[in-house]
Amino acid sequence: MFFVAPTVYLGIAESHSMDLGDQQKKTQFLGATNMEKGLYADDANLFAPYYRQAALNAYTMDGSQSDQYFDLAYADVSKAFDQYIKDYNQGRPFVLAGFSQGTD
Repeated sequence: MFFVAPTVYLGIAESHSMDLGDQQKKTQFLGATNMEKGLYADDANLFAPYYRQAALNAYTMDGSQSDQYFDLAYADVSKAFDQYIKDYNQGRPFVLAGFSQGTD
């Protein structure tokens, strides 16, 4: 299963994309992923990449402002999916799943 995690990054005035170097944010990200993981753990191998998700406050912005943040998140997820198919999937069937921003 390729799982795209929900929004955990609330954002700050200077940044509307989650910094993957911030260990506290990655811990929150992992916690949210682990909550969802329990739904699938008995039936699937889970691949859930970190990505520079758009901050929650990006949802309240005009699209002309927020598109860049969602585009960045999508680019990370797209690259991770390519890596998943190439290096981890081994030709098996898979499920795409996401929650919150992960479904976008």
